[in-house]
Amino acid sequence: MTTVSPVPAGSFGSAGSIASTGSSGSVGDRISPLRLTLHQWSALTVVWLWFTVKFGIVEQLYRPPGAFATAALPAMALMVLVIAPRGTIGRIPVSVPLLAVLCWTAMSAAWSRDPVFSQFQIRNEIPVLLMVLAVIATLPTEVVRQGLCWMYYGVTMLSLATSLTRPESQVAPKGAELDEGELIGWRGLFDHKNGLGVFLVLGMIAILAFERRRPLRILGALLAAACVVGSRSATAASGFMVALIVWIWVGLLNRSTNQRDRALFGLVSIAMAIMAVFVGLGLMPAFLDLYGKDFTFSGRTIIWRESMEVVEDNPIIGVGYGGVWHDIQGPLTSGLHRQIGFNAAHAHNGAIEVLMETGLIGLVLFVVFFASVVRKAASLLETPARMTARWALACCAGVAFMGIGEVLFQGSMLGFLAIIWMVVARAQQDVQADTSLPIETRLGAGRR
Repeated sequence: MTTVSPVPAGSFGSAGSIASTGSSGSVGDRISPLRLTLHQWSALTVVWLWFTVKFGIVEQLYRPPGAFATAALPAMALMVLVIAPRGTIGRIPVSVPLLAVLCWTAMSAAWSRDPVFSQFQIRNEIPVLLMVLAVIATLPTEVVRQGLCWMYYGVTMLSLATSLTRPESQVAPKGAELDEGELIGWRGLFDHKNGLGVFLVLGMIAILAFERRRPLRILGALLAAACVVGSRSATAASGFMVALIVWIWVGLLNRSTNQRDRALFGLVSIAMAIMAVFVGLGLMPAFLDLYGKDFTFSGRTIIWRESMEVVEDNPIIGVGYGGVWHDIQGPLTSGLHRQIGFNAAHAHNGAIEVLMETGLIGLVLFVVFFASVVRKAASLLETPARMTARWALACCAGVAFMGIGEVLFQGSMLGFLAIIWMVVARAQQDVQADTSLPIETRLGAGRR
């Protein structure tokens, strides 16, 4: 269950600023940076800083202290909310499933195997996420979309430049887990090549969805795709294909004009998906060889098997958020490493990690929240906000698929899914506001 309050069109703007009238979450006129207000620039800065810190965009150069996420960034967000246009705070959409996930995560510190680290993680992630979501909700949807594009353009160019010029961004030294030798692949200034790859898979979809200028849209998406390929990350490559397929598929589905066409399209899609599974299984040896993997997916299947042993001991409530993997000297983690045969940093599977830390209850709550994001986005496919809906659905598909091999259902990626929900919810508010206007006003609002 989610709560979205309808708002009057234009109520999220202010005099001389970008207003929300006629911005039903679709791609409207390009926004000039010179037109943004102090509040809008400040809000985007907070959002960009959150992404920079939580995704480690420049982690090779600088890693901020924990106090930045627990105190400084929330304080900045609070100042942005203070100067927000009148009336915006009271109309912030609320996701009950998301709050349930966050509350259960916070409660798990009470039974965590590593309570000190659990409490640190919770303080470091939950308050700042809620503040950033509130900041995003005070912005017009087109400003958020354009801000995401600017961010992804910047990260793409920075990652491309550093990966081409810095040896450290091309080959990472041998780590403590999984890979036996050096990690070959572009990583920009991210700590790991998977970080760069996953981030720019989502960046490519945002550029395809929200960049109006065709030459820049094509160039930006190609450069982001080049970084994903250069990362040599099998996780990112698979997520790239799934996200792009879903992006194209939803676009084609949107063009179906009646139920008969949609039913036929659905049957053809199911047949093609089944065919793709068999083709993928046939090509898997070549794919694994291309990325230097084996049929254990670089030891992941071993980690999954041993992690499930921990799940069986604590199936309902888990061992607490952050209760495993951090304390390598503790009996739980050291025992896991001994059974696995090497030092794993996490379960390398989103669902298994959630089961380990917050149990079956935590996984069910996450699935409910994830389904609420997909459902809300799908509800906008036949509205002027369809590009926002396509972006959300493609990103969700990419995250879900990449979550098979990486931990993407908690922490920063859970925050990203929450941001998707907020952007979609704001687009829904805009649609409701637009439909309440006289038809002459809606027709005069410009290109949707």
